[in-house]
Amino acid sequence: MRKIKELELYIFENQSVSPKELMEKFNLSESTVRRYISELMNMGSIRKGYGVIYANTKDQLLTFKARMNIQAEGKRKISRMASEFINEGDVVFVDSGSTHMFLPEAIKSKKDITVFTNNIMFSMKMANTAEHVKVVLIPGSVNKNTLSLTGETSLAFLDAYHFDKGFFTASGVTMTTGYSNRTLPEKDIKSFLMRRIDEKFMLVDDSKFGLSFPFSFGKIPDFHRILTNEKPDQSFLDGLKEQNVEILW
Repeated sequence: MRKIKELELYIFENQSVSPKELMEKFNLSESTVRRYISELMNMGSIRKGYGVIYANTKDQLLTFKARMNIQAEGKRKISRMASEFINEGDVVFVDSGSTHMFLPEAIKSKKDITVFTNNIMFSMKMANTAEHVKVVLIPGSVNKNTLSLTGETSLAFLDAYHFDKGFFTASGVTMTTGYSNRTLPEKDIKSFLMRRIDEKFMLVDDSKFGLSFPFSFGKIPDFHRILTNEKPDQSFLDGLKEQNVEILW
C-alpha cells in the first residue's frame, strides 16, 4: 500500500507521467505498474491517456493529504516522540512538511505553549485540535506546492523572534550533504532560522535517509536530535555518533 501511495503522490506532483517513467522511478516491473495504475484509476485518483497517466486533480490540498498518507504510522510515531520534548512555557517553531502533522494530537493536553509555523495545514489542524496551544501563522507568499508561507515577508517577520525549540523536516538526509530540500523558498526559511533556535530537532521518516536534493540547509551536526521511525543502517549510526548527534526511533 505504501508503494502505491508513493506512485499516487508522484503523479499528483508531476500532473502527467508515462508508465515507463514510473517503472524507472520506482524500480517496478511493467505488470506491477499496470496493476497499480488500475487500482489508482478505480480509486478515481488518475485517468489514462495514450501512453500517459494524468492526475485527476491539480488540487494541492489532495497532494498534501497524499503525502500525509505515506508512512502515516511512522509519522505519528515521530510526532509522539517530538511531543515529549515540548514543555509548558515553550515557544517553538514548526516548519512545512507532512511529517509533523500528527503533532497537534500529541500535544493537545499541554498548556502555555506557543507554536509559530509557516505550514498552513498544520496551523489549521493545531488550532482545531490543541485548544490550549497558541498558534501563530507567519505571513508570507503562499508556496502552492507545499501549502506553506515563504519569501521576504516571512523572513522579515521571523527576524524579530527567537525560539526555544524548532522542529524541521527534510526531503533528504545524507552524511555528506546533510539535510536538503526540494524547493529554494523552503530552504531559505530553514537556513534563516538555524541561528534563532536554541534546540533543533530533525523529524524524518526512514525513507528520507540516503536521499539528496538541490537545496541544502544544514550539516548533520547542526541539529541536536534526529527523530525517525525505524533504526537506520549501522554506518549512518556510526557517523552520527562521531558527530555527537543523537538519533531516536
